[in-house]
Amino acid sequence: METTIETRLLARKDAASILGISIRTLDRLANAGEVQKVYIGGKTQIDAASIQDLIERGRAQAMPEREAVAV
Repeated sequence: METTIETRLLARKDAASILGISIRTLDRLANAGEVQKVYIGGKTQIDAASIQDLIERGRAQAMPEREAVAV
């Protein structure tokens, strides 16, 4: 039986930098369930996939569907 772990974890500082926000704002997003946090060795790490999901959700909201225009 083979086990594969593909979860990438980021330090809070690095995750906040990727998003261009403060660590405090990142903590608020994590506490609201917008990104996943993991506690390892007394440190809080952020799941990189949840950062990517947050970015994708933001893109989807920023790009409303265009209506067809007759020419």
